[in-house]
Amino acid sequence: MSKSLVIAEKPSVATDLARVLGKIPKTDDFYENDRYIITSAIGHIVELCLPNELEKKRGKWSFANLPIIPTTLSSSRSKRQNPGFL
Repeated sequence: MSKSLVIAEKPSVATDLARVLGKIPKTDDFYENDRYIITSAIGHIVELCLPNELEKKRGKWSFANLPIIPTTLSSSRSKRQNPGFL
């Protein structure tokens, strides 16, 4: 039987999910039973790219370059995320 991985935004939400999904027991830093593995992130794992990361030709940010309406939304790994949680 396969398991579903649930990634919560923070540890307290993972605890709430484990309780709601059937009092799933905690193992180390995650919760696991025969149906679910619930873990959490500390901070944002990914974030939207800033406009200056997308289009180098725009140069320094200024009101003259507004509005910025991207054709696609790009994301990147958060620089603030603790690498031990990825």
